[in-house]
Amino acid sequence: MTHSIKTVDDLRWFLTHTQGFRGGQVTDVHVAKRLIFDEESGQDVTAGSMVTVVVQYYVHGILRITKLTLQGVTDLSIFEQDGSDNSPLGMIQVELHEGKLRFWFDPQGDLYVVCEEAMLEEVSVPHSDADLGGAATQWMFQADSGEP
Repeated sequence: MTHSIKTVDDLRWFLTHTQGFRGGQVTDVHVAKRLIFDEESGQDVTAGSMVTVVVQYYVHGILRITKLTLQGVTDLSIFEQDGSDNSPLGMIQVELHEGKLRFWFDPQGDLYVVCEEAMLEEVSVPHSDADLGGAATQWMFQADSGEP
């Protein structure tokens, strides 16, 4: 499933659908900067940045994996100290202000992104982890056998 996020209604849908990633975990963050060479100034100029955040979270015991692609990034903050993992999420905060989306992935601001547009791609694992915990069933087949 994919869904574009640009408006306030899109944000409402996003927060309702994902439940704010409550209890989720950020597993990957990728940053891509596009540069073009400006011949007049003789320097590389930023032509757009994109941040991709992958989040795993549960809704009603079903694991969902979401790739949130944030395009037109104008501000980004990633802070992680050595030896600590700041990836667990309580619940993200999102707002639309002056045509820009602002995502706070944690209350401390360790992962903060301001962008023009977001694209949500999501898959659900078709079973819960509890379903995987049981032992495998053993099958035994018996049949009358004739002479060897």
